[in-house]
Amino acid sequence: MTDEPPIIIDEDAAIDSAFFGSHAGRSCYARAHRSGWVLVVRQAVAQREPPMMLRVWSRVERVPDDDASCLALWERCANPR
Repeated sequence: MTDEPPIIIDEDAAIDSAFFGSHAGRSCYARAHRSGWVLVVRQAVAQREPPMMLRVWSRVERVPDDDASCLALWERCANPR
């Protein structure tokens, strides 16, 4: 098992976009990816621009189902101390 984060391909981007398309109220979610989890945050940039997908990969035991906990975990994984 490698510690390298996964390379995001078009299929991954489509999966992320489809999730947010069917869960309009969400701004964060996690999906399994080979040896860990990819946590994805959708961030609006400008009204006419498509949202940015901010991704972080991590090996965590569990991932939260709710937005607030997902965002907190994303923050911890993106900014390790």
